[in-house]
Order: sequence, then C-alpha cells, then structure tokens
Amino acid sequence: MTYSFIIPAYNEEKTIRAAAERVRSYAEGLDGDFEIIIVDDGSSDGTARIASELAEAEPRLRLIRLPENRGKGAAVKAGMLAATGEWRIFLDADLSTLPEEFEWFRTHLASHDIIIGSRALRESRVLIHQPFLREYSGKLFNLAVKTIVGLPFHDTQCGFKAFHARTIGLFERQELHGWAFDVELLANAVKRGFRVAEVPITWRNDPTTTVKTGAALRTVGDLFRIRRRIQN
Repeated sequence: MTYSFIIPAYNEEKTIRAAAERVRSYAEGLDGDFEIIIVDDGSSDGTARIASELAEAEPRLRLIRLPENRGKGAAVKAGMLAATGEWRIFLDADLSTLPEEFEWFRTHLASHDIIIGSRALRESRVLIHQPFLREYSGKLFNLAVKTIVGLPFHDTQCGFKAFHARTIGLFERQELHGWAFDVELLANAVKRGFRVAEVPITWRNDPTTTVKTGAALRTVGDLFRIRRRIQN
C-alpha cells in the first residue's frame, strides 16, 4: 500500500518544518511507500523557502506552490491531484491533529473509500478547546450542514481526512476553495455512493487561528449552492 500525506500551508513558516518531520517520522513506520506533499497557498512569509529546503533534503517530499492565496480548498485539491498514493491524507500544518491519528483510520481502509476525523463523537478527545463562541458557532455550522445539505456527519470540518485514489474524481469536480470545500467533497461522495467512515480523533486547538465573520457568512451561502448542485 502507498500513502500520500498532503499538508496545505499558508504562512506557516513557524510550523511547517515540525509538521513535515513529524509526518515523515510517522510514515516511515507504515507498511508501504509514502510521499509528503506540501502545498504552499501563496504564502507571504518563509513557508515556501523552508519547504523547498526540506524537499532538497528528503526525496520523498515535494513542494507545490500556488501563485497566489486561493484558500485551503485549492491547496488540498492541488495536493490530491498531484498525489500518487493509494491513500491520500490531508492534515493541517499546525498539527492540531497528529499524523499518528491515522492509526485509528487503518481499520477502515479495506471497507471504506473515505475516512474523516471527527471531534464531535463520544470517543473523541479535545485536549485544547476553541474559544466558546467559535466552538459554539462550529456546532451551529454542523447543524446547518445537516439541515441544508442533508449530510449525516457530526463534524465535516476537521482538517484530517483520508481519500482512496478511486475518489479522485471528487477533487476533479471540486469548485469551492473556502471553508465549505469539505462539505462539497462529502456531499458529492455520498451522492456517488462512496463509503464514508467518521472516526473519533484526538484534537487540540491552535490559538493563532482566526475566523472572519464575512467568511463565515459566505460559507453558509456555499451550503445552499452545494444543495442545489447535488439536487441536479
């Protein structure tokens, strides 16, 4: 079995080296070959320079540079389309979920096409919570996803997901690059009959992450666009 670990990164010069090294250390213990793909989403800091240095020292690591900041969804899409692994896993550069959490995914590899990490299951462990208002708004968003789009999942937004190579068409058809890209992918996956497992994980909040109200409002609008598309 082969694995591709995709790390979308925007202005992550303080974290990208540790993230890449942690992923490499974990992946070396897997039962197969692996690659690490860092997708620089038009960073204005030293993220691309550091990632380039890492790629020079580690032949199993590649850097993809987007010419401008397009959003996490665009970075994940670029990484997935460039990946060669049978299983393609994306995780956040801040390591809010450690790559070792993939161990919980492995029991589902033979029976599912997509595996998503969830912070909202009873067995999940949230070591560092988000500020109250942000955590509460996240719960409201998950309710909106269920109500507007009709997805059954408890947490569509956790940045730790694995896709089998046979699902690559989902990324070829992906249109959204903002926060709702996860919902678009999962909605199309369910529509096309892919088997999705939602798995509990251990997660910790990165206090440097911020959320803009305008972006949140646009995301709710995206949910209605997703519903219209899957109904056609």
